[in-house]
Amino acid sequence: MGSGADDRAGPGSDEVAADVLPKPPELQALGPACRTLFEMLQRWFDVGEQLVADISVVDSPAVVAELQAPSLIAGFTMRKLQALHLIAQPGFRTTTDVVASHVDGVLRALLEAPRRHLASTSVDVDWDHAWAVLDAGMLLPSDCPEVEAQSFRHQIEVLIAARRAVVALSEKRIQVFG
Repeated sequence: MGSGADDRAGPGSDEVAADVLPKPPELQALGPACRTLFEMLQRWFDVGEQLVADISVVDSPAVVAELQAPSLIAGFTMRKLQALHLIAQPGFRTTTDVVASHVDGVLRALLEAPRRHLASTSVDVDWDHAWAVLDAGMLLPSDCPEVEAQSFRHQIEVLIAARRAVVALSEKRIQVFG
């Protein structure tokens, strides 16, 4: 198994070499799910355009506090979503273990995301205003927490389906997908 353009069937060809498996549709479908989850995390945790992390020492009280900050956890998860989005793109080579480890890492972080989001937002809610909005029927479907929760669960299902499809096609071996 080679690497780079040498694995292609010919110069400029869309065909891949025999030892490279085509990406399953479930993996190729990750783009929209990654984008949706990325945007949810960005909005839920008010993550800026850049992450700043202290890598001056391996352990300090400041580092421990930083690593527990919901916005930094969300930011690192968003970075993994960016990587998954890239991995899912046609023409980008990847392997079974890379897909599985990235999906698993994202899923692990996403297990805590809704709880952390609710905990952080419930403190700042103007409950009188929230009840008035509900009573007036002013919630739009996109503002409804249940609609967002359903979307969140659906995106998780898409991630799991992609991982399962890649592992199934790999026949218990690490395979290259292109």
